[in-house]
Amino acid sequence: MFRNGSWGVEMLEQAIKDYKRVIGQVKRLNRRLETETNLLAKQRKILEDLNTETMNQLRLAAANLEASKKIMKGTE
Repeated sequence: MFRNGSWGVEMLEQAIKDYKRVIGQVKRLNRRLETETNLLAKQRKILEDLNTETMNQLRLAAANLEASKKIMKGTE
């Protein structure tokens, strides 16, 4: 098949180097994706906490408004 046996060995060696390089790239990309996923999860948690706090503040404001209305009715 090959006239020169070393050509086949060189091709295999190059294929192994390419495979190792690609595996290294995939590992780096996986780590980067994991880091970004973790950051997104943290951001989501922060946004959920902010949403909860905002809703609590709105409920408090609504309760204060109702109390103010009752006080105003009582002074009329």
